[in-house]
Amino acid sequence: MASEGRTSFVGRSGVLDTLVGLLDAADDGAGAAAVIYGEAGIGKTRTVQEVARLAGERGFLVAWGQCTELDGVPPYWPWRNIFSALGVAPSDGTEAPDTGRATVLATLVTRLDAVTRDQPVVLCLEDVHWADADTRWLLRGITDATAGRAAAVLATWRSAEVAEDDPHLPPRVLRVPLHPLPPRQTVELARSTAGGALPDDVLARAAEQSGGNPFFVGELVRMHLLDPSRSERVPRGIREVLARRLARLSTGTVETVTAAAVLGPAAELAVLAATVDRPEEVLLDQLEEAVRAGLVDPVDRHRPIGFVHAVVREVLLDEAGASRRARLHERAARSLEARRPDAHEALALHWAQVAGPGAAEHAVRHARAARDAARRASALDQAVTFAGLVADRLPSPDDLLVLGDARARAGDLAGARKDLLRATAAARAAGRTDVLARAALALSAGEGGFEVALHDPAQLELLDEAARALPPGGLRARVHARQAVATSVSAPLPERLASARAA
Repeated sequence: MASEGRTSFVGRSGVLDTLVGLLDAADDGAGAAAVIYGEAGIGKTRTVQEVARLAGERGFLVAWGQCTELDGVPPYWPWRNIFSALGVAPSDGTEAPDTGRATVLATLVTRLDAVTRDQPVVLCLEDVHWADADTRWLLRGITDATAGRAAAVLATWRSAEVAEDDPHLPPRVLRVPLHPLPPRQTVELARSTAGGALPDDVLARAAEQSGGNPFFVGELVRMHLLDPSRSERVPRGIREVLARRLARLSTGTVETVTAAAVLGPAAELAVLAATVDRPEEVLLDQLEEAVRAGLVDPVDRHRPIGFVHAVVREVLLDEAGASRRARLHERAARSLEARRPDAHEALALHWAQVAGPGAAEHAVRHARAARDAARRASALDQAVTFAGLVADRLPSPDDLLVLGDARARAGDLAGARKDLLRATAAARAAGRTDVLARAALALSAGEGGFEVALHDPAQLELLDEAARALPPGGLRARVHARQAVATSVSAPLPERLASARAA
């Protein structure tokens, strides 16, 4: 089977050791079979490819079959390449609709005996969840037939997106689940896929969004490589995979998980129940359906509801549409406000997505509280986020000053300068000389910063304006002190001494 486009084989050493043990058994004539199962993109095919590569190096005959979701294919269609590799001709009855299953199985086992006299064999059959009844019957028969023969069978089965949860193979068939990669190995895979072309923060973000799914990792990394502007938030391949899972859910469950997506990564069951106006017991049943579909983490009513992959939430939000999202945000905000009025961060973000003057008032109130708490905790990025949310809705001199100061403390001096100059213009229009003076003081590195710009005519003009307009007091003293330092290389000594004495 072609191996072009294979990803690096990361994080599956334990699984690989188990499956190589099956090759050892086949090599010894004991025979073995395994089904590798997991969600789409988790690495089933890649794992079988690696085992097949090792088997080829050990002299095995490797034959591949591929099931398809297309309707109307001939009987035993997924086996055609395996029949060919083992030397089973169409004349043996494998393509005749009226040929009995037992005859096909007997023919295949006879050929398997003939081939394994010379070399061991590994048969790989992919996507058995799509297999027709004849193909599944033949697979069950051939896995039984491996006993006592130098043969191994490897099958893959996609969980989470099919109606059944098990391929119903004989008990002797080893079940090998593939789980999401741990965070460290997910980043390692992202780095390998990017080939050094992306910075670590982008790789870490892609790894987090992927939830440890190798296919998702590859799609997200390629999106960053090919579309740095991120015109699409979720790659099309991932969107199609998740759309399959969502299509299997009941309408009520889709509504519930969409509301959970709107509530955010820390959605609480009680708040979700109030948002969708359904009893918690109904929600638990619906969330369990989403768990089986591989969309939501196992639910515990005492813990927040979590999505298996961050991109699941993004897809749900995109599919909901702007108007429905806004309605859900308002219902979520009112539900959360009634239960946790001090959840200022979440409430600010919800109200910010709701239209209307009343919503803006709620958003500003909670955003100010979240902003001030973040500043006290020196959580500068959060402070900038919520300060920006306030200033976008209410560009008052005070709020623009806080935004500029927060940006400066966070190191974004260019952005801080723009906000602080906006603050001085708003302060001048409002007659707020105090804010104008504080904004002038903050231009270098924030109000409390120690850095002083020595070649900044705009700051000097603002300081001079403030010094003339301010009444005597501490703020005016700070302005004079800043003048004395800021003019160190641009003003004569007597002028600088005057400013220092005034301070």
